[in-house]
Amino acid sequence: MADSTGLSELSAAELAHELNTLPASVDSTLGVYFVPALTGLGAPWWDDSARGVICGLSRGVKRAHLIRAALESITYQIADVVVAMRQHEEFTLTALMVDGGPTNNDWLMQYQADLLGCPVMRSDVPELSAIGAALLARKALHPGSTADLQAFLTEHSTFQPDMARHPAFTNALAGVAPCGRPNIMETGLASLTARLARRHAFTYHRRNPAHNDIAIPEYIRGNFRP
Repeated sequence: MADSTGLSELSAAELAHELNTLPASVDSTLGVYFVPALTGLGAPWWDDSARGVICGLSRGVKRAHLIRAALESITYQIADVVVAMRQHEEFTLTALMVDGGPTNNDWLMQYQADLLGCPVMRSDVPELSAIGAALLARKALHPGSTADLQAFLTEHSTFQPDMARHPAFTNALAGVAPCGRPNIMETGLASLTARLARRHAFTYHRRNPAHNDIAIPEYIRGNFRP
């Protein structure tokens, strides 16, 4: 990427700084949405033919808008899974416990909390899931051992949802039209992540190229047909 664009590579520290600061420097994505279906979509859509999409680009879009759109897409994917789980009466989400590299981004964690309307609890151990898998294997070999597990039960950083913002998120997620049009550009909050892919958007049929045309939504086909 750097060779083809003339841009210099960012160090890990520089990239982390940009990911934490640039999304908050703009009020919205300015209509840009990213569908991170780079290898298809998993739960709850299970569509391995979906492909990644960046749409809504305009002359006013800057680096910060693109970064914000990419980060928002992560929260929308999580929200899609939570919404599917909430359809079961026996499921109640009181808090979302997270770990992993992206959780180091405070802006991302707060956005996720606002979107779901519940606290997001970030483990002080960045890769707790991997450690948990190892501890389960150890417990299988030594059922009576719990010392290792107790050592990792540390404090969490908790991000409380801004309930003044949550209704707007909920309404947008529930009321967005197929493929996000028309109100997705008005709210700036709707979950285009799954909806573009779910509604047969940009589905690539390797064995039957003739199907490609019908896979593209009308509003995208009219504006972006080659």
